[in-house]
Amino acid sequence: MPTYPAQCLVLTRRDIGENDRCITALTPEHGKRNFVMRGARRSGSKLSGATEPFTRLRVLVATGKSLDVVTQCEVVAVYSALRSSMAGLAGACYLCDVVDALLHEHDQQSAAAVFNLLCHALNLMQQPAMWPDAIINATLLRLMAELGYAPHLESCSCCVEPLDGGPAGFSPSSGGVTCRVCASSIKDAVSLSAEAVALIGILSRAGARTLLELCPPEKPAALATNAIQGYVQFHAGRLLKSAEFLQALRMGRGL
Repeated sequence: MPTYPAQCLVLTRRDIGENDRCITALTPEHGKRNFVMRGARRSGSKLSGATEPFTRLRVLVATGKSLDVVTQCEVVAVYSALRSSMAGLAGACYLCDVVDALLHEHDQQSAAAVFNLLCHALNLMQQPAMWPDAIINATLLRLMAELGYAPHLESCSCCVEPLDGGPAGFSPSSGGVTCRVCASSIKDAVSLSAEAVALIGILSRAGARTLLELCPPEKPAALATNAIQGYVQFHAGRLLKSAEFLQALRMGRGL
């Protein structure tokens, strides 16, 4: 049975059979793949921890008829600081769910860039941040750009007229920010303050230090977050349970 090595980051997992688990993992070399881990659910199995979401692994994989099987596994990183808080855990799982929803299986075109982007985000999320959602939102914007879905931010996504620097709209179906006139006739457009529009622009280009130190006022931060994550949901084509849980945490529920 042919084998091949791979780096991978676990996105999701599910139980199969009596003792096994199947992980959906992102590999920079082979794109998104499903791998079987035999015996991972057995008591005392060393593979059990390796199936947890956002665990980074180095594996040797045997090619199977329907699913490839992990024959050797080394844990590279578990991002333990994120697992020690509900907010960190929820944010990391959400990013993994988004990548799983947006990437097609075996699509290698953007795999390496997305893998590096996600690992960078997880490392950054372990550091103290003034506004942790800055890292999540910036990662989402860069992920969408990498996959060819970058939101239009510089002018109205409908009429292409320059924005006037004031309040605006944001429409996922139209591709991004809209002027107030166009927003009034678009069903899914939401209203953004001038501060929220500016914040989305900052998030799309900010470096790591800026993201850690960014501390916007609560209202524009909430508006920008809802616009960005609504845009991601539109392209994912479904509501992610992890997004609902993250929102509940923001509102002080589900703790």
